[in-house]
Amino acid sequence: MDEDEPQHYPLRRLPKVEDPGCFVCSCSITDIKFSNSLRDSGANVNVMSRHVAEKLEHRNVSLSNLSFVFGDSSQKILDGLVRDLQLVIEDGIVPTNFHILEMDEKTERPLIFGRAFLATVDAVIDHNNKRKTFINVSKNLATKIEPTTLNKRV
Repeated sequence: MDEDEPQHYPLRRLPKVEDPGCFVCSCSITDIKFSNSLRDSGANVNVMSRHVAEKLEHRNVSLSNLSFVFGDSSQKILDGLVRDLQLVIEDGIVPTNFHILEMDEKTERPLIFGRAFLATVDAVIDHNNKRKTFINVSKNLATKIEPTTLNKRV
């Protein structure tokens, strides 16, 4: 057999799995608790609603000339950027940058954590067993995550 020739192995068919839903986590900023912060591995930034930013009375908001373009081609201009906000999650403090975005005041998800946050905490998400571990926060603590659903638009 020629070593340059690709070897073909039989393919293994994986069972199809249903959508596990949106996973959320709990955290706090100052003394305000958030029990339903969405983690979004498709987002490259962390987002905070303007309503939450106003409640926190954060004074160090940088102006931003950025805008978000959404999947439906709509666009929103950001209200600003808060850098190194001290986020308490489990037993750790995680400095986190948040882009501030106007959202409905009653939004179910006023905080959205993107890939930078997930990388900072070294998030390991086990979708099938519905468990998460933030290795850099507490590597021996795997917590059960209850999937939630948002209004689905297809």
